[in-house]
Amino acid sequence: MSDMTKPMAPPMLDAQVRGEQLIRAEAMERTSIFGKMIVPTLIYAVVFAFCVYDNWYGILMGGFAIATIVYMKHMMKVFGVEQKRGSLFYMVALVLLGFSNGLTGDDVIIFFNDLFIIGLVVVFLLHNYMDDVKWGPVAYLGAIFQSIFGAIPCIGDLGKDAACYSRSEDNASKKSLFSVLIGIGIAIPLMLIIVGLLCSADVVFATILHDTLHIDFYTCFGVLLTFLFGFVAAYCGMRFMGKGNVKFDATEGKRFGAVVAVTVLSMITVVYVFFSVIQILSLFLGKMTLPDGYTYAKYAREGFFQLLFVCLLNVAIVLFTMAKFEQDLRVKWLLTAISICTYIMLASSAMRMMMYIQVYYLTRLRFMVLWGLATIAVVLIGVMIATFRKAFPLFKYLIVSVGIAYLVLSYSHMDYFITKYNLEAGAARAVDGDMEFTYFDQEYLNGLSTDAAMAFVNSTTTLKSAETHYLENKSYYGNENFESWRQFNLSHALLRYYFGDEMKALVIQD
Repeated sequence: MSDMTKPMAPPMLDAQVRGEQLIRAEAMERTSIFGKMIVPTLIYAVVFAFCVYDNWYGILMGGFAIATIVYMKHMMKVFGVEQKRGSLFYMVALVLLGFSNGLTGDDVIIFFNDLFIIGLVVVFLLHNYMDDVKWGPVAYLGAIFQSIFGAIPCIGDLGKDAACYSRSEDNASKKSLFSVLIGIGIAIPLMLIIVGLLCSADVVFATILHDTLHIDFYTCFGVLLTFLFGFVAAYCGMRFMGKGNVKFDATEGKRFGAVVAVTVLSMITVVYVFFSVIQILSLFLGKMTLPDGYTYAKYAREGFFQLLFVCLLNVAIVLFTMAKFEQDLRVKWLLTAISICTYIMLASSAMRMMMYIQVYYLTRLRFMVLWGLATIAVVLIGVMIATFRKAFPLFKYLIVSVGIAYLVLSYSHMDYFITKYNLEAGAARAVDGDMEFTYFDQEYLNGLSTDAAMAFVNSTTTLKSAETHYLENKSYYGNENFESWRQFNLSHALLRYYFGDEMKALVIQD
C-alpha cells in the first residue's frame, strides 16, 4: 500500500499525543529542577535560621551574607549561569553590610543594612541572570520590584516541582528522599505541640529544657518559621530568576524635541544662577544687607532642608532630561549649568546646617543630612560626565558611588561622633557659664545606641552627669546574659567591657 493510501491519524489524536508529550516533558523538567535545588536549599535554610533567628544585630549576619553568596553561586553553576563582570562589588558590599550589623548598636543603621542586603541580593541575581547592559535606573528599579513580587507565585511551582519529583520513577532514591522530607515535615509540628503540652504538664521537665538545653516552645516555633521562610524565599527566588521572566524594553524610544528642553531649562537656569549669586555674596562673602531683624547666623540656619530637596529635584530633572529629550549642545550646557548651581546650593545647605549644629547640637538627622549632601555631590560628578559622554555607564556609577557612600555611613558609628561633639560643645558652654545640657539634650543622648558609649570613654570633658544618665538608660545591655555567643555584637560587648561595673552599681542603687 502506498503512502497515499495509508490511513491518516485523526488531527485530534495528534493534538492529544502532543499534549501528553508536553506534560511529560514539563514533569521531567520540574523533577530535574527540584532534584537539583532541594538539598542545597534545605542546607541554606538551616544556615539562614541559625544565623538570622532573633539575631538581626549579631555578627552572624555576616555569616548569613556569605552563605547567601555561596548558595547563589552554587545554584548559578548548577544551572549553567556564568558569573558576569561587576558581580564582585555586589558580593563584597553584601558581606560588609552583614558584618556591619554585628559591629553597631544603631537600630536605624541595622534596618537600612537589612534593606540594602535584600536589594543587593536581587540586583546581583538580576545582573547575572538577565541582560541588563542597557538598563537604566528606572528599568532596574522596576526589575527589582518585579522580581520580589514575581517570586511569590513561584510557591505554586514549589508544590508542583515536589509533586513531579515524588511521582518520578527514574530513581528509587528520589522517592525515599521525598518520603523522609515528608516525615520530617509532619514530625516537627507534632513535636512542637507535644513539647509544649509536656512543658505545661510538668514544671521540672520545662525547667530542664529551658535552663539546661535553652529550649522552649516559642523558640522552637520561631526557628521553624524562620527556616520555612528561608527555604521558601530561596527556592522561589531562584526559581523565578531561572524562568527569565524579567524583561524590559531597553530601547531609548521616542524622545521629545530639544527646543522644549532648552526652553524649560533656560528659565530654570536663570533662576538658579540668580539664586547662586545671592548665596555667594550674602552667605559665603557676607557682602549683602539682610532684612531687618536678621543676623547672618539666623539667616544661615534657615532653609537647609528646602535646599536639600531642590538639590534632589535638580538631579531628577537632569536625569529625566537626559533620558527623554534629544541631546544637543545647548541642552548639555544648560544641564551642566544646573549641575554647577546645584553644587553651590549643596555648599549653601551644608554651611547652613553646620551653623545650625553649632547652636543646637548634632543629631542623627543632621548628621545624615550632611552625609546626604556629600553623596549628592559625588553623584553629580557622574551625571555631569554622562551629559557629554553617552557611553558612560551612569547606572553602574550610581550603584557603586551610592553603595560606597552608604558603607561609609554604615561603618561610621555616627552615634559616637554625635555624642563626642555634643559632649565637647556642652563642656565648652559650661566653661563660658552656659547650661551644660538642657533636658532635651540629655534625653536625646540617652536614646542613642551603644555606639555612643565609646565617646564617654574617649571624652576629656567633665560632664559625668551625662555619662551617668546614659548608663542608667543602657543598664539593660550590661546584663551578661543579654546575648548568647550566637548574638555577639561588638558595640554591646564594648559597653559591657568598659562600663559593666558602673551599670551594675547603678542597678544595685536603684
